[in-house]
Amino acid sequence: METTFSGELKVQLSDYIKTNGLNQIMQDTLLDYLLSLHVSELSKEQYLCRLRKFGLWLGENGLRSFANAKKAHINCFLAMYNKNNTKNGYLTTLIPF
Repeated sequence: METTFSGELKVQLSDYIKTNGLNQIMQDTLLDYLLSLHVSELSKEQYLCRLRKFGLWLGENGLRSFANAKKAHINCFLAMYNKNNTKNGYLTTLIPF
């Protein structure tokens, strides 16, 4: 999936993360999120990797989009992690959702 801007700039989600396992709705959401980020390339990759993991988890739990995730889903997902730094990283990434 790619988005073309005027000129030669093309943004591809697959330049940052693997997209297999994510449905088109989730990929579209991740691309929109990517285009909204004004951070370093490394930070973009880290944020998208976290969202991909969350998206895969949502899919395994019967949800087809990030928009359908409720606070209870986020809490259940975060419960898999023990370190507060890891949880905080996910929370930072999930704030826009």
